Formats: sequence, C-alpha cells, structure tokens
Amino acid sequence: MNSYQPNGFEKRWQKIFQAFAQKHEHDAGIAGWSVTGLRARQNHFEHYFSRGGKRSGKWLDAGCGAGNYSRLLAENGLSVTGLDYSCPSLAKARLRSQQAINWIAGDVKLVPFEDRVFSGVVCFGVSQALSGSDLFLNELTRVAVKDSELWVDGLNKWCVVHFFSSLWRRIKRKPRHLRYECPYSMRKKLKLLGWNRVDILWLPILPARLHRIQNVLEIPVVRNFWQKAPLVGLMSSHGFVLRAKKN
Repeated sequence: MNSYQPNGFEKRWQKIFQAFAQKHEHDAGIAGWSVTGLRARQNHFEHYFSRGGKRSGKWLDAGCGAGNYSRLLAENGLSVTGLDYSCPSLAKARLRSQQAINWIAGDVKLVPFEDRVFSGVVCFGVSQALSGSDLFLNELTRVAVKDSELWVDGLNKWCVVHFFSSLWRRIKRKPRHLRYECPYSMRKKLKLLGWNRVDILWLPILPARLHRIQNVLEIPVVRNFWQKAPLVGLMSSHGFVLRAKKN
C-alpha cells in the first residue's frame, strides 16, 4: 500500500468537485463539464467500447462522479463498482442509478481494493485534477487482472488551444488551474506497467455554441480520419482516451 497524501493542487480540486456536486443536479455539472462536452465524451467512449465485443466480470469506474459511465457499463451487463472521493457526488450517483452498482468512497491514487480484482477499469475526467499520472496509473494497473482492459482519458497538452492557454498563464504568472497530459508519455507509462497494447483515441471537442459541427466530428468517417492523422489529432484534439489491454 502506498503512502499517498494529496498536495495543495489536488486538495483544491477535491473541494471544487464537492462544490460541483452540491450545486448541480445534472451529470455534466457534477463532473464539471458542459452538457455538450460530457455528451461528446460519452459518445466517444460508447463508439469505441461497442466495437470491442462482449465483456464480462467486475469493472471499476475510478473517479465515477455522478455515475454516468458506471450506468453505461452496468447496462452492458457488467458488475460495476463506482469509486469517487466526493461523497456528495456518490450520494447523487446512488439516487439516480437503478442498476445494482456498488458505490465506494476512495481516491484513485489509493484505490481501496486488493491486487488483481477487476476485469476492466475506466477512469475519465480525473487526470487533469491530479498533480501527476504515475501513482494513479500504478493503482489502476494493480487492481486489474491479467487479461483486462483499461480506459483512461486526459486533456491534451499539445492541443494548440491548450498550449497557448498554458503559455499565457505562465506569462501572467497565474497558478496552474488544470493539468494537461502528453498522450504519448502517458501511453509509454502504461506500456512500462505491462499493458502490451495501448491505443490513442483522439477526442476533438468544440465549444457548446458549435454543437452542430461537433455532431459532424462524431460521424464514423470523420473519427477514422482523426485516427489516421495523428499529427492532426495531436494538435487539434481537446482530449484523448487511451484504450489499453494486457494479456
């Protein structure tokens, strides 16, 4: 068991997520996303998840928030545990979920389960509120069985918009408000942890006012273009999802 203690950046985000859950009643607000942003993320996951065949076993939704991904997994016939450090979020997740989902209070950097418990793990909307990715990736790997699947996302560090936003904050000497991930560095970390196949799934998300164009980006042929043009994905995608498997 590691001896993790949250730092100031992470404690601030814990308070923010608790405030989100206390203030909002819809899934997007509880998670801190716009409605269109959350919908785009869910559509992205469902698109690729549905192409992976039938799953079984126990699955962990690490950082489950209001439980929207937990419910999606349960609807696919999986036994699901939702984990989150925000008790107000868990309370609202429990109230809106009809399926038999197990809700647990805990931190993704100190997952309260023994080794090799879950056949699959999803962790969405979490990494940007952590000071680093090493420890939580170690934990998610630790609780996954040998023949398992991992889905984890991040905000793309090399998206042009994010790059200049971060640069502007540094120039203005403003503190970091989110942490952006390098998708290739994160993929390398997972491979070092034993995930022998790790795919980057680019996730372009536009502002809510451009939702009609967002619909175009979710057409299968357009998704395929982004996957076949990694430089375009790297520079233009708001976020990314890593889909990892180990045998």
